Amino acid sequence: MRNYARVVGSVLVLVGLVGLTSLAGLFLPKLNLVESFFHISVGLMFVYVGFLHRDAEVLRSVVGAWACC
Repeated sequence: MRNYARVVGSVLVLVGLVGLTSLAGLFLPKLNLVESFFHISVGLMFVYVGFLHRDAEVLRSVVGAWACC
């Protein structure tokens, strides 16, 4: 689950950063500013939990809460 949080968090941060650049039209269809910040914020939360947080209970609650919906 920790690897899942690392990979998904990194991808979400990259998607958000691409959405903020002018290259977004080439790679992603119609990302606006709010969606980009949402991707970055959720991605940073996953990256924090995946790389820095050591409590498995917190990891399960964060990843499980986002993965279930």
